[in-house]
Amino acid sequence: LYAHFKKAAVASDHGLCSEIGRDVLIDGGNAVESMIATLLCIGVVNPQSSGLGGGFIMTLYNGSTGRCQTINARESAPLGATEDMFVNDTNQSVYGYRAIATPSELHGFWTVFRKFGSGKVKWSRLFEPSINLAMNGFPVSSNLAMQLSDKESLIQAEPTMKEIFVDRATGRVYEEGDIMKRERYGFTLQLIANATDPVDLFYKGGMAQTIAGEITENGGYVDQKDLAGYETLIDEIPLIATGLPGDLEMCGPPPPSSFVITQSIIAVMAGSITC
Repeated sequence: LYAHFKKAAVASDHGLCSEIGRDVLIDGGNAVESMIATLLCIGVVNPQSSGLGGGFIMTLYNGSTGRCQTINARESAPLGATEDMFVNDTNQSVYGYRAIATPSELHGFWTVFRKFGSGKVKWSRLFEPSINLAMNGFPVSSNLAMQLSDKESLIQAEPTMKEIFVDRATGRVYEEGDIMKRERYGFTLQLIANATDPVDLFYKGGMAQTIAGEITENGGYVDQKDLAGYETLIDEIPLIATGLPGDLEMCGPPPPSSFVITQSIIAVMAGSITC
């Protein structure tokens, strides 16, 4: 879809989440706060796409100053990781506790909220709509339903996954349009929303002990040192791509992002590069 907006637009892979991000802007928040609220929602309704166990890379452009900054809040490999740890079983790099990297989403959210937030919207305000969805339920999207159906055998075999994604009434994974609740996740979001220092809670406090304990007890690598040592990276000198139509320039993050590939695709589509 192509449309014009006078002041702002929010795009995500779920309509409910885009509306939540829009409402933050209406309440006086800025693009950074809108992004946080939107992705918190995605973590609830489309957990295959986002969530507290993952991370993100962000490009922030200030139209008034022309300044571009990038934020790397991607997951990081635990200190106990080795180059050959998955050589004998590559499936372990995708499934199970050994596949888990150090979660970074919350650290990134708190970092950009404090550094780039408008100061007009409270931290807890960004969580409220997503907590409500998690506690009271939301309709399962076609995308989530497809992912659940595709991985049903794995979900049924893993107790913690089964508890969340299997409908007790049918004994099968949730289908499109079913109402799903994620009350435990909602309670976790409540604790983070109301914390004076959410990063301390999640990365050094009681949550860190719970997270690291479960992972290491099940053969994973992420421990409390990994959580306590995580840092979000802010790059003041991002990559700049030139040679685009209309003398346009694109700014974006360096690897591990795919910015270089993305801008090349745009250039090819615009006809400025042939292949």
